[in-house]
Amino acid sequence: MIFDYYLHNDILLLRVEGDLLGLPHEAALVRIARLHLNENVKHCAVDLSDIKHINSRGMSLLIRILNLVDHLHGNMVLINPPAQTKKLLKITKLDLAFVTVDTRSEGVRLLRQQARG
Repeated sequence: MIFDYYLHNDILLLRVEGDLLGLPHEAALVRIARLHLNENVKHCAVDLSDIKHINSRGMSLLIRILNLVDHLHGNMVLINPPAQTKKLLKITKLDLAFVTVDTRSEGVRLLRQQARG
């Protein structure tokens, strides 16, 4: 798994590439989320466009980040999850917890709308 991130005003944008299997990069990704999610940055968009495979540890990682966002009363979106990931979200009923969008701009726009109430 390779990942990068940047801040877009009050939104943390994470981009994950490869296999989202949790370890060994799980701790680093959660650390980045903890470091940047705060009173000023409450929202997170996770770009999954380049994910090849995800397992239960990878799903757990997304849930951990969602919990950090929820704790701050923020919102989170998953950007362009592959068909296999969408299927896994549906099977596990996590599609009820995660909002998915097709593009980064759509995700940013939705997070901005939700932030305004």
